[in-house]
Amino acid sequence: VLYQFRYIPFLRERKEVTMHITNGSKIDTRQYLIRPRQVLTVPLGTLETLYLNTPPEQTQWKTEIWLSVENGNFPCKIVLTEDNGDQLSQILTALSIAQ
Repeated sequence: VLYQFRYIPFLRERKEVTMHITNGSKIDTRQYLIRPRQVLTVPLGTLETLYLNTPPEQTQWKTEIWLSVENGNFPCKIVLTEDNGDQLSQILTALSIAQ
């Protein structure tokens, strides 16, 4: 689902976005708040990003996503935080887009 952000029109102008996602057994609705124009340094380089996160809820579980503006809103960093505080991070190290 994270690659679907590439195809949402006018994402930079929005303050939030709602998406339907599946984990293979059910479909959930996820809302993300959008904060524009953050600079993030990853192994690929220093990138202008859109920062998306799930709204604060009653649990510790949350998703944070940084989308690379110059790479068509491709995710360059993703941090998932579980209820118990455990985190999974994915960071973009290289990118090659063939047309």
